Amino acid sequence: MSAKEEKEAHVEKSDEMRGDKIDHYLDMINPPSRPGRYQMMQFAILCTLWAIPMMASMSGIYDAYTPPHHCKVDNTSQIPEHESCTMYANWSLLTANDSHEIVPCQNGFTYDRSQFEETFISEFDFVCSRNVYFETMRTVAGVITIPATLIVSYLADRFGRRKVFIITFLIDRIASILYAAVRKLAFVPILAGIAALSAGEFLPILIAYELFPARYRGFVGIACNVVWVVTACFIPLMGNFIRQWRMLRLTLTGIATAVGLILFWFVTESPTWLISQHRYTEAENLLRKIAKFNKIKLPETTIIEKQYLLQEQDAISGGTLQSTARVTSESASRGQVRGKLDCCRPRDKVEDREQSEQPQGAEVQHGQRFSDLLKSRRMRIITLIVSGLFLVNALVYSGLFFLAAYLPGNIHVNNFLIIVVELPSYIVALLIMPRLGRKWLTVGFQLLSGLGLVASILEITEFGKQHSWVALVTALIGKVGISGSYAVIYLYGPELFPTSLRSLGFSACRVSEMFAQIILPYASIYLVKVAPWLPRVLFGGLAILISIPVVFLPETKGKPLPETIHEIETWH
Repeated sequence: MSAKEEKEAHVEKSDEMRGDKIDHYLDMINPPSRPGRYQMMQFAILCTLWAIPMMASMSGIYDAYTPPHHCKVDNTSQIPEHESCTMYANWSLLTANDSHEIVPCQNGFTYDRSQFEETFISEFDFVCSRNVYFETMRTVAGVITIPATLIVSYLADRFGRRKVFIITFLIDRIASILYAAVRKLAFVPILAGIAALSAGEFLPILIAYELFPARYRGFVGIACNVVWVVTACFIPLMGNFIRQWRMLRLTLTGIATAVGLILFWFVTESPTWLISQHRYTEAENLLRKIAKFNKIKLPETTIIEKQYLLQEQDAISGGTLQSTARVTSESASRGQVRGKLDCCRPRDKVEDREQSEQPQGAEVQHGQRFSDLLKSRRMRIITLIVSGLFLVNALVYSGLFFLAAYLPGNIHVNNFLIIVVELPSYIVALLIMPRLGRKWLTVGFQLLSGLGLVASILEITEFGKQHSWVALVTALIGKVGISGSYAVIYLYGPELFPTSLRSLGFSACRVSEMFAQIILPYASIYLVKVAPWLPRVLFGGLAILISIPVVFLPETKGKPLPETIHEIETWH
């Protein structure tokens, strides 16, 4: 083994030791048989701070809805119908002879307001020749989100999770309020871009993960998803009563802002982050505060082995501080929708030491790079498969939210059903995953989603035309499968990467999720106007396709997680 490889192996091994040390401190302040009271209280607060703003963002499913429409003539809607985007020229002279010239709508449009009084699409007439404007705006916002998330993740590692979350939360709330309030179309894309720049919605979940020992983090991931579903059920409920997109967004944003301003005061910084930054005094005080709340007695002596960690770091870098700019998030996107959740152990390296402990002339470097994910053949295969899995899951999961508005029946009932069906998938994942493992459960959920969505092709048959419920049932089956897969891969995906690359590997997965948000508007909102069943069949085909290479990934259940790239190469 070369000197360079020995040093890399030393760094990787030391990273694992440091992570185990931090996990040991979290175990000390947690009861042996259950999560501590303090952790559960913070969990409830943090999941609420994650879910409530997501609820406001998901009101976009109503912004994007295109109601049935036809041409407006002489400020009335009493016209001989032709198509939604064309009209007869000189329609007032129209007789039984249908040879009159057909032209595009000349005086705007009249919209069906039976289910929603006004959407973003209907207000700005983003239909017919302008029907790609909204999709383009959302795509641009998705492009902005990629560097924004990377920057926010770095800032959260550098300056703390709590502080960065509060700042990004307030920026997002202000931009969201202005987005719904301004009447000038020119300002709307700018405000949407500013909201995308905030990109810090994942930070409450990250803090929650870093409060719990590793053995509870799988539970935290599933439980946060359940909190999201319960919260999201209020979106169609409020949409049923507030049928104007501006007022709905303002109401949901106002609720999120009020809840945030109240709960901010009860959120503490992540003890894991404080230790990783060598801010030992603050970390010690916080750990003792948590232990006291949990009625756990700690030794009177210092519990954080400060000197051990400092010597270990110096041994790695030869007196020079090394660090990795970590990009960790959840998810959720959900949307975001539902966003989603990192169930691996966070491995935040130190960016700087506490001022009183920082050596003179210390230099910050980066130990691992994204290119390390592609160094070896097996590492490349894992990275590509897992990134593809995250991309497809994000595309299908978020796409089904937008497509619910175009299913037969009431738009609000459909949106409620497309949200609430996630609960069974989370319960199944929680019960079956300990027995079946991650890989085959992921494959099973992907195939369930894919086959259900591909069955949407039945809509073009005589049976599908006679039974409108076919479209709804196939969409719900697809949502159950993709929700279960999403919950599992947020645990399974990071476990496939070695310790020193785990956060970077998960970051690559998150970037692929963001690419899904870029193509989502065209893959769902645009294609559904071509044929209502087409995007669902496309999503189903992708879900089935990506399940094939997952079969060749290793199972992680009951196995020690890999620590080095070399172990990945020999791991079967």
